Amino acid sequence: MIADAECLNQEAQNALLHLLEEPPPQTTVVLVAATSAGLLATVRSRCQKLVFRQDVVDLLASHPELVARLEELSSVALPELLDWAEEFRGARAPAAEALGLLLDTSGAWLRRRVAARVRETGSDVSRELDAHRVLSICRKNLVQRNANPQMVAERALLALCDVTAR
Repeated sequence: MIADAECLNQEAQNALLHLLEEPPPQTTVVLVAATSAGLLATVRSRCQKLVFRQDVVDLLASHPELVARLEELSSVALPELLDWAEEFRGARAPAAEALGLLLDTSGAWLRRRVAARVRETGSDVSRELDAHRVLSICRKNLVQRNANPQMVAERALLALCDVTAR
C-alpha cells in the first residue's frame, strides 16, 4: 500500500509505473490518494479507481438487512442465490430501482472490505477489486443497455459470492 500517492514526485511516479506495468506474481498494489489529480495520467490509466466517501458509511448503516445478507453470502447455495436474484423480477422500473440499491450497497460493502483487508499485512484484495469491476459493468448494463434486472442481479450476486468464498 502506498499512502498519499498524490504526493509522489514525477520521478517516483515513473518508477512506480514500472511496477504497475510489470507487477510481481500474486501482487496487488494499492495507491491511496485524496485526489487522483496529483497522479500522472499514465499511472491513473493503470489503476482501478475506488471512491471512499462518507456516504458509504451512511448507506451501509441505513440498510443493515441488506448488509447482513451480503455478509452471509459465503454460506448461500446457488439455488438460494438465484432465488435472491429472482426478487428483481417483474415490472422493470421497480426492479431496476431495487437492484440499483443492491448495487450501491454492495459497492459500499466491497469498499469497506477492501479498506479492512488493505490494513491487514499481505492481504490480497484482487477478488474484491474484480467484484467491484463486475458491479460497475452491471450498473452500466442496467442503466445504459436496459438489461433485464434479474439477469443483472444474478451476475452481480455471483461476483459477490466469489468474494466471500475464501
